[in-house]
Amino acid sequence: MPDRAPPLQEILARVRAELVDLVGCADGLQATIGEIVTSAPSSFGLDAQIRLQSADALSQRLDRLARLADALEMGVAPDWRLDPAAAGEVLSALKRLGGGAPVDRVPQDEGECELF
Repeated sequence: MPDRAPPLQEILARVRAELVDLVGCADGLQATIGEIVTSAPSSFGLDAQIRLQSADALSQRLDRLARLADALEMGVAPDWRLDPAAAGEVLSALKRLGGGAPVDRVPQDEGECELF
């Protein structure tokens, strides 16, 4: 069976791109939630406001995963490939990713903490 798997660096770049895209989506969601909460804060109970804070945690966790994928991408040898037996499933999974082509490196963390 020929080696159909792309290099591991390419796979990790695609995963990183997907995660960076998801970080952007989560940041947008977080901003929208913030606008809703600040426009009508009395309509949300304290418990609901605390649960809404999970949008910030989601964004931060996705960002950390994107940074991990970035570090892994940079740390693997350019010629590393997956076992050809796993290549079909990996290629199928890559096709389902929405991030498309790899994006630029993840910028350094600015240490921001956003609160509603």
